[in-house]
Amino acid sequence: MACGCVFLLIVENRNMVLRTRPCGFVTGGIINRNPDSFRSGVEISVKLPASRILFFLLALAGAQLACTISMGGPAYPATRIAVSTKAVSEFNQNLMAAQTAAVQSGILAVSITETQATSLLANNLDTQTDPFILDPQVYLRDGQIQIYGKASRGNLEANVRITLSAALNPDGKPVVTVTSADFGPLPAPVGLNDTISAMIDQAFTGTIGPAATGLRLESITITNGILTLTGRVK
Repeated sequence: MACGCVFLLIVENRNMVLRTRPCGFVTGGIINRNPDSFRSGVEISVKLPASRILFFLLALAGAQLACTISMGGPAYPATRIAVSTKAVSEFNQNLMAAQTAAVQSGILAVSITETQATSLLANNLDTQTDPFILDPQVYLRDGQIQIYGKASRGNLEANVRITLSAALNPDGKPVVTVTSADFGPLPAPVGLNDTISAMIDQAFTGTIGPAATGLRLESITITNGILTLTGRVK
């Protein structure tokens, strides 16, 4: 539940006044709205017996404890990517086909689309008890991997955007590096590079790695929504 209102509750002689900004309502009782209040919120005055005031206070406290407050952060791109098990299955089938072709030709070429990358990452995060982010979206554009998601700190939640670069080390193994991270108003977690590297390794490298056994990767390209790895038999 996202909460977008701030309120002040005053109780005096069984008269309860609830001031909210910018939204608010109370069911039951008599509601009085001050015309000037629309500039800063709404003031509601309700006359209730003491027992109902206590019940309302307890309910209000419980709602606040359960409330997740959205803190904004970088907006998701307008084009959303659907998560599907079909996309994961398609990638696994393509990977097996690439392995078979590599045995005959000596050349491995593996491609992954944005839908497949998003679905693989979402599936991996679903298996974790305390995932790093939720609602992931993976975009493969202009030589970069951009991951959008939602991070939370207690009752606070914010959109995040993490930009990654991908390259090969001298041994021909993929290396993913964080080039920028925007967590909105939330502090970036300690050890961000290690956390992201582990997440990418589990979701992607761990899947592609076995297919590259006995091969030396030679290039990684990221363009137009597709990441492609190519290699040769050692």
